[in-house]
Amino acid sequence: MITFKKGFTLICVALIYFIISVLIHELGHGIAGKVLGMGQLVIAVWPGFEIFPEMGALNNIKHWPGSAVAVVSFIPEVKSLSVDIHREFNSYIIKPILNIQHSSVLYDQNRVAVVLLMGSGTTYLISLLCIIFLWLCSPVGILRKVCVFGAFMFYDLLCYSIFPVFFDLRHLIFIGGKLPESVIALAQLGMPSEISVTLVVIVCCTQTYFIKRLLSKE
Repeated sequence: MITFKKGFTLICVALIYFIISVLIHELGHGIAGKVLGMGQLVIAVWPGFEIFPEMGALNNIKHWPGSAVAVVSFIPEVKSLSVDIHREFNSYIIKPILNIQHSSVLYDQNRVAVVLLMGSGTTYLISLLCIIFLWLCSPVGILRKVCVFGAFMFYDLLCYSIFPVFFDLRHLIFIGGKLPESVIALAQLGMPSEISVTLVVIVCCTQTYFIKRLLSKE
């Protein structure tokens, strides 16, 4: 029987786990975008609070997009100039601050697809690495618990693909967007939607089986 204390602890752990997985998901988008030169990264969480690069309320979002938990956006870098006045000679010195970002980068669909894919792709890679580490190293104690939690992060890829495609639901049924990011990204990169959804289901079921086998040995 689950006591109140155990139930409360379980809810807290689940909430922390969810927050960490969301942050990793958004960082995956962000890092991919920065590497591919999409512009200045901005990460915000519901209901419109910026957490990167600064902390505070967002000024450029009047209406939060639907039931999204977090949003990643990129601000294109443009040429800016600063004017310094030299005190001794009263002369003006113009200095460039940022390099010019080619305007077509944001419309490069392949780059956009990779950035879109690397949200759930990052949580999946962490899940895969944790399973491999559990299999090869058989950690114990806190490290083992962390790896087990990490191994289940493939839920992100599964939810982002299955619920929107088959049930027309949000990523987490009641919250999150309704965009099947991974399916759309893979389609943009040339993989048919039917194949990508089938592949996601097979991969997630396979990882569930391996996790069960690894945990049953202990």
